[in-house]
Amino acid sequence: MSFLEVILENPFLPVYLITVAVALWRYPRYFETPLRYFPILLMYTLVTELWGVLIKYYDQFDLFLNEFFQNYNWLLYNVYTVISYFYFYYIFWCYVQNENHKKIITVGAIAFVLTSIVNLFINSFLLEPQVFAYIIGALVLVIAAFLYFLNLRTKFQTWFLKNDLVSWIGAGILIFYTGIIPIHITKYYNARYGLNDASYIHTMLLLLIFGMYLCFIIGFLRMERSNRDLVRPLK
Repeated sequence: MSFLEVILENPFLPVYLITVAVALWRYPRYFETPLRYFPILLMYTLVTELWGVLIKYYDQFDLFLNEFFQNYNWLLYNVYTVISYFYFYYIFWCYVQNENHKKIITVGAIAFVLTSIVNLFINSFLLEPQVFAYIIGALVLVIAAFLYFLNLRTKFQTWFLKNDLVSWIGAGILIFYTGIIPIHITKYYNARYGLNDASYIHTMLLLLIFGMYLCFIIGFLRMERSNRDLVRPLK
């Protein structure tokens, strides 16, 4: 399979690349905020997904030398999940104003850590998805994003600020993770009972990815220099 064919079968890769480019272009507008590490996470996402796809299609990119482990790329995604979750927890923790809301995010992050430890005894971190940790972590992330919007409502009497990058990030998070949780539960159920995934699941996953990254891109583009304070932690 040619590299072009790989890209055509995985159309989310160009979306990741475009998002990284836009994030770097707009970087001067938020480099003094907690979001300054966001482009690094986006680049990490691109590399992880690209490597995962290469492992799937090309043997020479396998993480393991033993042929028994050929095409196993869950190690990449499991590590990525932990890093990305904690980064977004950190972002929303920085930007929420209410101290009780900060505590909720902190407790949620601890719950994610504990679930991840338990999940290690259920599924191999190297060879299998950490389903329970992923779902709990996603729920915490959805709650953290909602708390950010609740803070906006309290401070500005509106749930969303169109020139606020964090608002767009929060919207993307809500779109993706509220949709991906039932998908992961369905896939886990199907795998457990030997059922095949419905054909529309992959399409739904792509739509969720496009929805989240479109929000990210719009957020970067809608940022105005005169509104740079909107990407600073609310005080």
